Amino acid sequence: MKRLSVMLAFCAFLLSPALFAGEQEGLRDEFRAVLQAIHNRQVSEETMQARLEENLLRALTRSMRNRFYTELDDKLDGLNNESLLYERATVTTYYVKFKTYLVLYEFQRDPRLFVQGPISEKFLEITDDLDIQSPTPAANQGQ
Repeated sequence: MKRLSVMLAFCAFLLSPALFAGEQEGLRDEFRAVLQAIHNRQVSEETMQARLEENLLRALTRSMRNRFYTELDDKLDGLNNESLLYERATVTTYYVKFKTYLVLYEFQRDPRLFVQGPISEKFLEITDDLDIQSPTPAANQGQ
C-alpha cells in the first residue's frame, strides 16, 4: 500500500505540468516586461569596446582569408587588438587599417552592442606604386 501511494504521488508530480499546460493569460505582459528589461539593460563602456574590437578583428580576419587564402599565415602575422587601427564614421560604419590594408565595413546594427559580421565591405591594399595625395586642411581652404 505504501509503495502504491508513493507511485501515485510520483506520477502526479510528473503529470502536474501537463495538467496545467494550455492557454494562460499574462504571458504577453511578461514577454513585454522581459523585452523592456533587455532593452534597458546598461552595458559598460569596457564591454562595448571589447565587443567592437572582437567584431572588427573577426571581420578583418574573414576578409583577409577570402583574399589571401594561400598565404594567409604571412598576411595575418601580428594581427591582434593592439595592431588594429580603426575610426568610427557613423554608428554602423568603421574604417579599419592593418599593415598596408584599409577596409571600410558597414554593419547592420551598432557593432559595439551586437556580435555580428559586416553586411558590406570595401577592401583596399596600399602598395608602393600608388601616388596617394593626403588631403590637408590648408589645401582645402583655397577652394
